[in-house]
Amino acid sequence: VTDATDLGGTLNLGLKQGCVAATCNLFVQAISVGDSITPLGTGRVLGTYQGNPLAYASQLTQVDYYALSPASTVNVNVYRAHPNDTSADVPDSFTSPLKALDLAGLTVAECQNTAAATASSSTDVYGVTLGAGAGKPLDLGRPGQAVAYEPFTKAVISTYNPTTDDFITATMDAGVAGPDISAVDIVSTGGATLTMKVRTALWAPPKDVRANVLVTRFPVPFTCK
Repeated sequence: VTDATDLGGTLNLGLKQGCVAATCNLFVQAISVGDSITPLGTGRVLGTYQGNPLAYASQLTQVDYYALSPASTVNVNVYRAHPNDTSADVPDSFTSPLKALDLAGLTVAECQNTAAATASSSTDVYGVTLGAGAGKPLDLGRPGQAVAYEPFTKAVISTYNPTTDDFITATMDAGVAGPDISAVDIVSTGGATLTMKVRTALWAPPKDVRANVLVTRFPVPFTCK
């Protein structure tokens, strides 16, 4: 909103459109919500997708991010949608799993200008620098991680909740994946280089916590330092 004392704000609506077989368009329309609901400009198609699209709303800027899988053998694209600047919708891409129609989680490390996403069929978390499109996978050994950006430590927190209870009675060497909470450190300024690694120093989360929901606190106002 223009006036901080006004009610409401600006929303981006992502709508399925023009589906042919398993492929659909993601149509985005910005609207102003206050005393009334008013469309802002003309809606536009960001890209095509199959499976489930994912979305993330920036905590620092008026930008929304979408992760779309155009096809099972094509890299996932990450789009930036600016409600008041349609010319700024630029896709970045990261190397997806062989079949990435089952996207599971999406977050943005806002201070590092890097998106991170997961798929249910992959044990990797995939990063992509926004602007340069430098992509890199990091194997966490757990499929379908939930991910969220933690601004105080500037890490991506990833949780895994097994779909069965088999790990409870499994022997240590049975190869059964139990619950996990990982912190991933990301080093990037949004350029052509990207480094991701699992944090080990000063990080010892419990191994018997099955997290169903992952939420992080984001202070307002917040600036990256």
